[in-house]
Amino acid sequence: MNTTLTQLKYAQIERDIAAIIARGANSLKEAYQRQVLVTNWEVGRYLVKTLPSDGNTKTGNARTIKRLVKKFGRPDYYFYSIIKFYKLYPELPCDGPLTWSHYRSLLRIADPAERKKYERLAARKNISGNLLSGFVTHERAKPPAAILKNAGTKNLNVIRGKLYHYKVTAPLTSKPNTGTATLDLGFNTFRDIPLSKKSKLHVGHMVRTVKTEGTIKSAAGTQAYPGKVAIFTSKIANDNKGRLYTYVAAVERLVDSDTLVVMIDLGLKTKTRQKLRLRGINCPELTTEQGKYARSYVKNILDKQKFVIVKTYKDDKYGRMLADVFFHPRGSKKSTDYYRPPKLKAADWTDPQVVAEKGTFLNQHLLDEGLAELWKD
Repeated sequence: MNTTLTQLKYAQIERDIAAIIARGANSLKEAYQRQVLVTNWEVGRYLVKTLPSDGNTKTGNARTIKRLVKKFGRPDYYFYSIIKFYKLYPELPCDGPLTWSHYRSLLRIADPAERKKYERLAARKNISGNLLSGFVTHERAKPPAAILKNAGTKNLNVIRGKLYHYKVTAPLTSKPNTGTATLDLGFNTFRDIPLSKKSKLHVGHMVRTVKTEGTIKSAAGTQAYPGKVAIFTSKIANDNKGRLYTYVAAVERLVDSDTLVVMIDLGLKTKTRQKLRLRGINCPELTTEQGKYARSYVKNILDKQKFVIVKTYKDDKYGRMLADVFFHPRGSKKSTDYYRPPKLKAADWTDPQVVAEKGTFLNQHLLDEGLAELWKD
């Protein structure tokens, strides 16, 4: 009789043992989380029953908790939290999926009915404690209905721009026929590009740049660019000059819901870091719940973008460049959110010019959602 285990049988043994160990680890984790909850409830009960409840002794209780902080190395808010936990839950919560991290988030909700709603939601959807904390913060910080009632009734005038279009400005030298054209990239930045002998460009023209490789015959003579080094030539663009100063940008930091720091690709191998202020709107201050919610809302949008399109205007009085921002819409098709993309293929949205022409206008979207008001810059 062959007593040697087959490879298949041994693999099954490995899987079974791994499953037993995983179940044990999970049971240990659940038991630990339950014991943390029970311990916090019991310590909270002890403090509630031991510390004086007279309002005149509030300062004395604070001194006691300060001593406990030093003794046990726990922050003061821990002791205040477990005291509140016992007061809100005088009966120890039944053994279930909710842990101390869940209840710590629920303590922020004063209304018992609303708190119960979130309890049931966390248990039914198996939401983690960290996720519940974020969800409670997000939902409870929403602006009241009074702020939203005029949403969608205000419109900003907007001109969608063209990428890699520039204005020819005065040359860097006064000598005529130098073989270059000086382009104004905005942000007090200028670049020279080669100009052919037959070019009819002059100051004030709007041009678009074309990236090429090889040799260019200019008024200054033949210039060779061997290998794969990119060079740029220009062609006259008969378009509205209001469509200038439109660029691809990467969002580096969101200061608040209407101010952001971006790295802008100006084209012509040139980049600039700028702080932008959304044109024509004003969002609530970060010191308010509405301001915190608005910033969270904008961050959720921008975190999903590989890039955005910015169309810049003049500086505001604080030295920030005013800008319109456009982004790739994605997600659901609810009428109240920013997810209503035109009928384009997913691949089309990788083209920055498509986003510039068809993308969602962030400034207007914040107005539509009631998260901003019209503002005269």
